[in-house]
Amino acid sequence: MWHSCLSALGANPMGIGLAYFKHVCWNGIWPTLLGYIGFEGQKELPGLYFMVYWSRGSVLGATITLSSRDASLLLAFIAAFVTVIAVRLWVIVCFTVHQILSTNGKHDGLYYQRQVILRNTKSAPAAAWLFLQQAWYWRGIAISAVTRTIPWALFCVCYFLGFAVLAVFSSQISDSASEFRLLRSPNCGIQIPLENLGKPTFDNFRASTYAKECYQNTNSILCNSLSVSDLPRTNASVDCPFDKSICLGTPAFKMQTDMLDSHRYFGFNEKEKNRIRYKRETVCSPLVTDGSPSFIQYVRGREARTLGWEDDVLIKYLYGKLNGGRINQTLLYNTLSGNALTGYTTWSYYYPSQDAWRPVGELLVPDTDLSLILIAPNSIVHLERNIDPVFEATGILNASGSIGYTPNRWVSPIACIDQHQLCNPTNAKCTRLVGSHGILESAMDHNLDFNRVQKVTIQRLALFLQSSTFYHTIFTRTQSFLRAQEKVSGIISQGLPSNQWEVEMAALFDDTLANMQYQMMEYAAGSPRSDAVSVVKPWINSSDSDRDAAVWESMCDNQRTRDTQGTLNFSILGLSLLFGLGLYIILVSFVLELLLAWAQKKLGRGLYRAKRWERDGTLQQMRLLYEIQGAGVWKGTTEDFPRTTSGDLFEHDEEFSQARSV
Repeated sequence: MWHSCLSALGANPMGIGLAYFKHVCWNGIWPTLLGYIGFEGQKELPGLYFMVYWSRGSVLGATITLSSRDASLLLAFIAAFVTVIAVRLWVIVCFTVHQILSTNGKHDGLYYQRQVILRNTKSAPAAAWLFLQQAWYWRGIAISAVTRTIPWALFCVCYFLGFAVLAVFSSQISDSASEFRLLRSPNCGIQIPLENLGKPTFDNFRASTYAKECYQNTNSILCNSLSVSDLPRTNASVDCPFDKSICLGTPAFKMQTDMLDSHRYFGFNEKEKNRIRYKRETVCSPLVTDGSPSFIQYVRGREARTLGWEDDVLIKYLYGKLNGGRINQTLLYNTLSGNALTGYTTWSYYYPSQDAWRPVGELLVPDTDLSLILIAPNSIVHLERNIDPVFEATGILNASGSIGYTPNRWVSPIACIDQHQLCNPTNAKCTRLVGSHGILESAMDHNLDFNRVQKVTIQRLALFLQSSTFYHTIFTRTQSFLRAQEKVSGIISQGLPSNQWEVEMAALFDDTLANMQYQMMEYAAGSPRSDAVSVVKPWINSSDSDRDAAVWESMCDNQRTRDTQGTLNFSILGLSLLFGLGLYIILVSFVLELLLAWAQKKLGRGLYRAKRWERDGTLQQMRLLYEIQGAGVWKGTTEDFPRTTSGDLFEHDEEFSQARSV
């Protein structure tokens, strides 16, 4: 383990890389690290934080995330603020229209009333009502009374409705921000399992459940937690990658991902220059058994009797040696299992595996990770004939008048190879396709020009890749991973398609990809089973020269998720525009009258408009009324608040006694 980890690192120029990987390899993380993102309480979404979502750039991506409570308060304030904007903008509109319509010369009473309405009405609904009444009362008196008032009433109604809708939908300002959140957890770091089965068992079950739910149906509510619901992938038939003598003779099945951007698909929230791209290829092929003495051997004679069995009861499958070469066969199968009324049994192995399994030379392909899966149908009886190369069942069984079909082979082996590729999106340079143990060394090629952040990202990815073979995906659930098992009741199997083995491999590929998605998030989110892991924080106790330490630590705050946990995002640009424009409108509404009056006086133009604005004010209209009646001596005739020069007392009803009857 230590040698393989160290050799994989090669000449590592990254400061923290060598020391860190020594620690990790020494503790056995390479063959066992399988992670799970704990959405049930390990991650934290703080009540307030500012982040930049780099997929939108530094301006559009600037976002503030608030807790549900704080977001509700902000949305309520935004709605109230929009209402204030509507009121102050109405002041600007009325002042502007009043000034435009102010002209010299004689006018009718409707004109002067309209000017007074514009001068003194503080809301659009009130103005609309007055304009409607004005149209009614002046009908048949003023020229074109309807056309001079109804359009203004309609404008007021539209103005009011527009801002009412805007106030209601102001909450949608949060929709202009990113749908993602950034994870934070006190357990950020490398999650090293303390035991070999518990956590991987849970992880594999979780990944399998997610893949079934989300890799075929992305509309499920369970699919909204990861950065993307599934990873894009394609399948194709290709030639068998192994020696022809061990291939069954049917086309191999190739599964590969697209070139996956670390930002979009793994949720690493980084600038374009700090991202990497990753591609995975897996090719699987059924292997020969019957008629191939090099890879299958019936146990007979003394060896059979020594083991306590008759001839040809036991079968050796010779695809490599086990236990450091001390066990010559890969599998010793008992054919009496076919009468034991049991369902499918599977075995799996992988290479390189610290000498646990030494595959035969015919299976070795340079620069690959190798997995071997052996599937025994045992007592399974198929209701329909099947010609699938792995699940083939053409032997007829007639029992009590019912026809069934028995499997053609005792055990059907499938071998798979995995390869990985990394690319630098800044220069379009890529590593060659290699196995997981060579990906780090390949990525350290100076010609690829990966920067420090990219290299740390590659190290995070490499932690998972060395435990990402199909063996690691199924070793904790060898009796339950088969999709064919889902169609079995007792020992009776429903009909299977003729490409069932491809269905099985594609499902395992999906499980592996789902597990990869969770593993990438686990670094930042922590594990839900904190008692089952040891968290290594690479930035702690690092030397001052370890510039990678800051990168490892910064990644704790750069993991995207779509799981909102009740929080809301707000675009800082959107909020800035709203509050900036709103405050500008409010400020202008208070100073516009003064500024325009000053300009009119300074330029000597439009003075009559300023005077009419002053005259049409409610308090100035009141002053004129009392002055006509000779009530009081008034001053401030050009100000907002006219007042008497002394404390004179006069009767309000004097105006009625002198008013002319109509």
